[in-house]
Amino acid sequence: MIDKEYGEYILVCDICGEEVTGFDTFDRALDYKDKEGWKSRRGEQLDLKDGFVDICPACIERGN
Repeated sequence: MIDKEYGEYILVCDICGEEVTGFDTFDRALDYKDKEGWKSRRGEQLDLKDGFVDICPACIERGN
C-alpha cells in the first residue's frame, strides 16, 4: 500500500511489511514502485475482499 504519514508517502509491502519512505507525492511513490519491480494484485487473490495490495520484489520472488 501507499500510505501518508507525517506529510510523506510510504510504500509498504502488504505481505512482509517492508517499507520504503521519503516520497513527497503519491505519484513519486507509484513511479518508484513500478521502476523497482513491485506489483499490485487484486485483493481477492490474497483473501481480501476489496482493492489492491502492493507486493515487493522479494515476496514476488518467493511466490507470494
